[in-house]
Amino acid sequence: MKNIKIIILPLLILLGSCKIKQDCICPNLHEPVCGANGKTYENECLAKCDDITYISGECPVYGIGTIQYEGDTSQNACGYFINILNEKYKPLDLAPQFQVDELLVSLKYRKLNEYYICDNPYGNYRKIEILEIDAIVP
Repeated sequence: MKNIKIIILPLLILLGSCKIKQDCICPNLHEPVCGANGKTYENECLAKCDDITYISGECPVYGIGTIQYEGDTSQNACGYFINILNEKYKPLDLAPQFQVDELLVSLKYRKLNEYYICDNPYGNYRKIEILEIDAIVP
């Protein structure tokens, strides 16, 4: 019993001298948001813990991709995708001059927390918002 008092007393003194910040407890949930500070947070709770305003989806990044055409959407096909680092993404909007199969492009984009469901065996593609895009001509 004496040993317990010897351990607990110094611990209580140490804790009493610390400022204890209220913990911010967030769920382990992957629904990224882009903070006004340019940082991507795992979810809105973590952004709120840092007192940061945010928008849904990840912060913008730059990449190089290839436009891929997977059939006419009016016939239940998938339309145009962009393959970036072997991952296919469905752009919210793709200007007509970039609707060219196998066109290599550089782009600035944001991954959104939305998915495009397509009638093919692979069916779920994450949507992206294209902020800047340019064709890369060899």
